[in-house]
Amino acid sequence: CRWLIVGRELRLRVLLDTNVWESLAQASAGERLRVLASKLGHEILVSPAVVYEAIRNPDGTARKVTLDLLTNASWT
Repeated sequence: CRWLIVGRELRLRVLLDTNVWESLAQASAGERLRVLASKLGHEILVSPAVVYEAIRNPDGTARKVTLDLLTNASWT
C-alpha cells in the first residue's frame, strides 16, 4: 500500500494479493470492501498479474466469482 496526502488527509492506495481477492470473493465481501474504501477515501488497485493468475484458476466457479470481483468498476 502507499500513502497519499490529499489536502489534510492521508489516503491509501491498496494493492491486494490474489489470495486476498479470492478470499473476498468466496466470502461475498466485495461490496463491503467497496463501501469501506469509499467511506475512508482509499483507492483499491487491481494488478493485471492478479487477473492473469485468477484466469488460470482451474475451479471454474471460483474463477468466475473472483474475476467478477476483480473487474468491478469500483477498483482502479
